[in-house]
Amino acid sequence: MIKRISGFQILAILWLLISGCSTNKAFKSNVDWKDFLSKQDPVWDTLTPYFYDGPMTGNGLIGTVLHKMDKNRFDGDTNKILFEINRADLVDSCSRRPEGYYWSRMQVGRFEFKPKGVIYNTNLRIDLRNAELVGKITTSEGVIHIRHYTHAELPVVVTELTSEGNENSDNWKFVPDISGCLVDLKELDKQEKGIYDTNPEATVQTSNGIMLHKQLLKHSRRSFTVGSTSKKVGRTTVYYSTIAYSNPVKAKYFSAEDILSSALLENAENLLVSHRTWWNAYFQQSFVSVPDPRILNYYWVQRYVTGSAMREGLQMMDLMGPWYCHTLWQGIWWNLNSQLMYSHLFSSNNVNAAKPYCAIFDDHLPALIQNVPAQFRHNSAGLGRASSFDLRSDVDPQDSIPPYYNREVGNLTWALQNYYLYCRYSMDDSLLKTNFFPLLKKSVNLYINLAFKEKDGKFHLPVTMSPEYKPAPDCNYDLSMFRWGLQTLIAVAERLQLDNALIPGWKNLLSNLTDYHKNERGLLIGKGVEMVTAHRHFSHLSMIYPLGILTNDNPENEALIRKSIEYWIGLSGSDKAAWSYSWTASAYAFIGDGNTAYKYLNGFFNFANRKHYWELPGIGANTMYREVGMCSETPFSFNKSVNDMLIQSHADVINIFPAVPDVWKDASFMNLRTEGAFLVSAAREAGITKFFSVESLAGEPCIIKSDIKVDSLLTSPHVKFTKISEYVFSVPIQKNQQITFYKSSTQNLQLRNITTGGIENNYWGSKKNKR
Repeated sequence: MIKRISGFQILAILWLLISGCSTNKAFKSNVDWKDFLSKQDPVWDTLTPYFYDGPMTGNGLIGTVLHKMDKNRFDGDTNKILFEINRADLVDSCSRRPEGYYWSRMQVGRFEFKPKGVIYNTNLRIDLRNAELVGKITTSEGVIHIRHYTHAELPVVVTELTSEGNENSDNWKFVPDISGCLVDLKELDKQEKGIYDTNPEATVQTSNGIMLHKQLLKHSRRSFTVGSTSKKVGRTTVYYSTIAYSNPVKAKYFSAEDILSSALLENAENLLVSHRTWWNAYFQQSFVSVPDPRILNYYWVQRYVTGSAMREGLQMMDLMGPWYCHTLWQGIWWNLNSQLMYSHLFSSNNVNAAKPYCAIFDDHLPALIQNVPAQFRHNSAGLGRASSFDLRSDVDPQDSIPPYYNREVGNLTWALQNYYLYCRYSMDDSLLKTNFFPLLKKSVNLYINLAFKEKDGKFHLPVTMSPEYKPAPDCNYDLSMFRWGLQTLIAVAERLQLDNALIPGWKNLLSNLTDYHKNERGLLIGKGVEMVTAHRHFSHLSMIYPLGILTNDNPENEALIRKSIEYWIGLSGSDKAAWSYSWTASAYAFIGDGNTAYKYLNGFFNFANRKHYWELPGIGANTMYREVGMCSETPFSFNKSVNDMLIQSHADVINIFPAVPDVWKDASFMNLRTEGAFLVSAAREAGITKFFSVESLAGEPCIIKSDIKVDSLLTSPHVKFTKISEYVFSVPIQKNQQITFYKSSTQNLQLRNITTGGIENNYWGSKKNKR
């Protein structure tokens, strides 16, 4: 790990200018996107009745999941194909959850298709590049060809069914699910086994050939309308469907009848072309290739799911996005889940998808202030364990009712780390100054109001809650968030010349804040409280990762980091989650241990594939993860771990291939983004970095570390750079300038996808002969 290096230190250390010899070599991409992504497609030669196994589509607002009918669900007709449909911002004010959020997601319904014959075979795939479910279903009467997609930019789901033989494509209807807020779970994942506070009976009407199923919501008196229509040409029937909502969170309001009438008038080919154009461009934002098909396929399916669930201009994503399955997690969780869910966007060069995450704080500042006790509202803000899109969720440091939900003081500060990363990766100093900085001050002020000085001369914190584990004084979780908040306030204030009078006070608090509590086994929960049973949350270790406060810059720190991680992840018991393993992979990547990071990256699959809940694996065939319901943060955290092994940016240093395991002899990436708004591409062959290329989008100072000795670097075009150490240098890169660095022995600068040595691709999806 590299310590922060100031501009003065750079000058004082060396003043050695190295002239990079220049040639006419230039970095080129040799990626065949169509061929590459086709190898990542999930494929199905069988359909199961389970939500977590079915192909998914979405556009950030509306989503679908396709699966067979379960013999124990609904009418039990297993010869039906179900297209479940939902909308991401559809909520009613009827939550009964103890976490305290007031609005709750709910189920909508499904379109049922019943072929004429008995289903014999299924051959389907998600064509990732075009974001379409395509394939065929073979029956005793013929074949049904399917093309199904949720349009990239319009709130319309398109399902094209073409029949052959004696089959027909006309037996299609909408069936509403039990509509209402969940009161109690009776059987996991089975919607009809829950107890619901049901809504009034829906009204159904047909207008201009469009079916309109209008559902009034019992508590808020809002409503949603499922609309469906179709047109037929020869033996092809095209079905159009949508969900309109009376009170959209961020999306523009539309009526179901209007949007479907427009879809009917639009040329079907034009709809498809515009949909594909968006998705083709989306995937080319960045590129990653490693020689492990299971990891690589999973990574690219998550890129697809991200594009299906997170969109600029819409609401932020909760744990389910535009889909819904029977779940306890009907809101937005702020003590880990949302932070994990959005953390992979920045290095993936998908920063615009994080705008709704930032906007929700800007839009609901009064709620964040209202969340804290009255005596702190003059200067503080906070966020409890879970909320809906209104961010109402109380924080009460004096909460005396077990399990102390409201004592989680640090959630807003942690949530704001992603806001800060958005500003750093986009270099949006205007947003940093006007929105982020004032809000971080309010969040840190809650800690300042609670902090007190003891006889040791150190500032301490009262009893707070380490998320979902136990309360403790001087909670390491809160000490970490307090310390990160102070450091960030100081860094932003000094960069932008803000609140200079407050900086000395922040620095005093920072230098006199009590140290983290630890023992011979590593870091504790807090003063006098040790984790003694297995637990999924790594909150007490957050100073290691993702905050990066405790680094391995000396042997003592590295020993503490390693034994703390191993003790926590090694505790026996079932109360872990798959993201416990992806976090561990990222933490080891952060200290440069690629082999151990790789071990735990595979441990993610080993844990998640264990059988639980109905004796089913945690990861379904569609790659979604379940823990008493859909938990999207888990697969997204996997992508962050992969990115962390390939590139990092911390303490003003870009670190290229910082934690590549020995088994990844070849690896490549293109346009991964770093703090300072740099786009970085790099290629590694036979265990050696061949070249890397850096493009500046903002003209910020640039310090780079790689495994190529600085003295042997050549550049294209010619540039002078300053050596800091054997593998670290600084280089002036102008805004919109791109510079490629390479070894003299490198013959070409082509970036390509990595071959997998004949190992099977298309790992995910449902297969009769499952690997």
